[in-house]
Amino acid sequence: MNKSDVQNATGTNEAVTQLHPDIKLNQGNYKRLKSRSNMDMNNSQWKQQIGAIMTTWDKLSEEEILSTEGREQKLTSLIQERYAITRGFANQQVKKFLEKVSR
Repeated sequence: MNKSDVQNATGTNEAVTQLHPDIKLNQGNYKRLKSRSNMDMNNSQWKQQIGAIMTTWDKLSEEEILSTEGREQKLTSLIQERYAITRGFANQQVKKFLEKVSR
């Protein structure tokens, strides 16, 4: 979602923020509440978790996991596609996994 999408939204600020919880609207302006780096793992953390990812999602190959480069949304998309599940459900699984491994 970019600034013009927000400005052209026909719903209220609440509707937009419900669809995109990482966006905060304020008098026609917007900002992301979380930086991308907070949602993604750094390269060394990611490589350490490949085995755990392959155990959790056994339909993913090591090459596919490496191609996501530690990016949460790329992993979510890959899981959604491979397991034929909704984006929301895939996102829940990824967030739960990342919370577990970050402890």
